[in-house]
Amino acid sequence: MYINVASFRFSLLVYIYAGNLYLLGLPLIKQLALINT
Repeated sequence: MYINVASFRFSLLVYIYAGNLYLLGLPLIKQLALINT
């Protein structure tokens, strides 16, 4: 099975970027939830 290296790197970048956004956004969401209650 042949995988295009460029598309593989791109999907990996997107995956890492989304993971970092999720990890960074989690505390923010918790803080907003605490403020709103």
